[in-house]
Amino acid sequence: MLGVVLGGCAVHEPTLVPKTASRDQLAEAVRLGVGYLVAAQTPEGDFTYAYDWVANRIVPDNNLVRQAGAAWVLALAYEHDPSLAPAVERCLAYFDRGHGTTPDGGRYVRIPGHARDGIGAIALVALAELAYVRAGRGDLAEHSTRLDGYIEFLLEARRDDGLLAGMYATDDGSHAGNPSPYGDGEALLALAMMARYRDRADLRAPLAELARAAVRGHADQTKAFYQWGTMAFVELIGAGWPEFRPYGQTIFDMTDWELDVHHLLRRSHNVAYALEGLIPAAELARSLGDTARATRFSRAAQHLLAKLLTLQIGGPAPNAFIRAHAPDRRAIGGVQSASDDPVLRIDVTQHQTHAIMQALTAPLLLAQHE
Repeated sequence: MLGVVLGGCAVHEPTLVPKTASRDQLAEAVRLGVGYLVAAQTPEGDFTYAYDWVANRIVPDNNLVRQAGAAWVLALAYEHDPSLAPAVERCLAYFDRGHGTTPDGGRYVRIPGHARDGIGAIALVALAELAYVRAGRGDLAEHSTRLDGYIEFLLEARRDDGLLAGMYATDDGSHAGNPSPYGDGEALLALAMMARYRDRADLRAPLAELARAAVRGHADQTKAFYQWGTMAFVELIGAGWPEFRPYGQTIFDMTDWELDVHHLLRRSHNVAYALEGLIPAAELARSLGDTARATRFSRAAQHLLAKLLTLQIGGPAPNAFIRAHAPDRRAIGGVQSASDDPVLRIDVTQHQTHAIMQALTAPLLLAQHE
């Protein structure tokens, strides 16, 4: 079983919130979250990273991995909403602009002023490109070429211990740095979805190696690896490849840890990132006939969904702090990281919007909304 240090996070008693959110509320929350990301996009294609909606000011900060995460969620939404094409194509062009290539065909992002960046950014850009290609519109040949290059770059980051170098140099694409539980998890998901949905059987062996190494190497970092590892393992198990079936127990062990040791339901801050793992864990338990775990995990997900809706500006169930302030148009749909924190970060909105997207396609959770 994976374990993790708590990192000093305070544990609080749960706030009294509705136990469930309606399907209509969830659909509205996704619509608003996607709208916020579109409104936060700059003409260059990236996003305003943080915005204090009460003070009406941009908070100077940035993070390439989180920029890529926002692009991924927009690309996922584009699969169902063709009107998002201009915004998604601007995102992907931003990451491709000035890109570098390695001798073996790896493709990587080069942002002016960045001497190096994290491997997770490449994984998330790959996921965004994959979502674009799977939507089946636009210049599929060009985006398929980009996607193949990003995947090759992830493979080039492999180390002798099976994990990935955590960073890369933007001048020549050379890989260096210690592995990251986030980066390895994000790369595992990108490679898993590429293998499953692009018929890349050649990726199964590298995936098996990375999966083994990640579970072993990040054994004390469950919180960091949880949602990415869970989403990746669910994809690999869903593909029907027998070598990945044992990771179902890994998912259940990690989820039990999140609920019993990390006390996920008692956290006072936004935990949508963990919900991205909890929802597929509940669905996996349902598909495997583990009724007890399926029920437990889905009830926890329902509780968190209702709680998180209270943190969205202009959403269906805003809390008292949000109701006490009048938002401007650009804040609508953004999600706070805590009940009284007015700084809207794109990664918080991205994680929450994606988790609710998952909920809207999860049979077990949908049944509870009927």
